[in-house]
Amino acid sequence: MKKIILAFTFLVFSAPAFAGSCPLKLSKIDQALAAGKVDNVAEVKALRDQGAELHKLGKHGQSVRVLVKAMKLAGIR
Repeated sequence: MKKIILAFTFLVFSAPAFAGSCPLKLSKIDQALAAGKVDNVAEVKALRDQGAELHKLGKHGQSVRVLVKAMKLAGIR
């Protein structure tokens, strides 16, 4: 029972953390695109837009995964 409560508590309190990291990742991607430091521009833009849409829909975990993929493709740390 304790494990279920602990897992539920983690889930409830981790959602806002994911939500807060989406705008930071979007900003980093936008800065790299504006600076012309990205080789795969079309792919990175598509993933960035997909991540932004997922963020707007409240699907922050999925958004973070897509944005991290875009960042790796763009060579952003």
